[in-house]
Amino acid sequence: MKVAIVLEAVFPENKGGLERWFSTLSQAMAENVNSVHYLNSAGVNRVQGNLSYISVTNHKWSYLAGGIRSIKQAIQFLFGLIRWFSTHSYDFLYISSVPILSIFVIPIVKLRNPRTVIVVEWLEYWPLKYWCDYKGMLVGSFSWIVQLVALQIGDFRITFTKRTNLRIRAKNLHWIRNNTILLPGLVNEDSDIEIDKSNERNDITFLGRLVDEKQPLFAISIVEQFIDRGWTGTFWLVGTGPEEAKIKQAIDKCGKQNQIKFLVNASDQKI
Repeated sequence: MKVAIVLEAVFPENKGGLERWFSTLSQAMAENVNSVHYLNSAGVNRVQGNLSYISVTNHKWSYLAGGIRSIKQAIQFLFGLIRWFSTHSYDFLYISSVPILSIFVIPIVKLRNPRTVIVVEWLEYWPLKYWCDYKGMLVGSFSWIVQLVALQIGDFRITFTKRTNLRIRAKNLHWIRNNTILLPGLVNEDSDIEIDKSNERNDITFLGRLVDEKQPLFAISIVEQFIDRGWTGTFWLVGTGPEEAKIKQAIDKCGKQNQIKFLVNASDQKI
């Protein structure tokens, strides 16, 4: 069985929860099938057993200032995927909805090999207001329409949260709605997780890419108020991104370094 996985970024070259998940997924698939091609735009080309990382463009992916994704880079990635799938066939394709434009390679894949099973993973489904806040009224509205069209493409759509699943099913065409599937994820409410009560702490952790839209500075201001009202836990910010310098300044300014800790690119062992 020959599998293709599509995501522009690659872990650990690119930090992020989605990148880490796709790394775990691709490695797990490579242990069970003959060949897995991880098609990316991160400039990563290497082979690990049955898993091959292949960069389909010469344009290395990155965020723009402020953590905004580049439309130009998304288009370049789409064209790179079109060129690749015009000459390569797969039995199974697993593609991220980020960036959304990459989903539009699916008709090319189906044209070359109609039997290819295609799964699109939707981590989120953004409402119109969010798009307009993210990209402005004109570009945001157009992007929302593109997202709606992309949502109808592919054999199966999978999600990992009930909220996203409900949003997607509501926007799906009626005859494909049953092919939208909610999966439990790696850790869910039924997971058997042991908790050591003797080491229980009252801490809060902010984990993710440090971009303005995730509001890390706002989180610090809220935690300041917690501390002023007697909260005794530690607030951990873990990650990296364009807001890094501003976060350090905010922590220094508030003078609560004993309870607000910032870990940049922390290792798994340190976390």
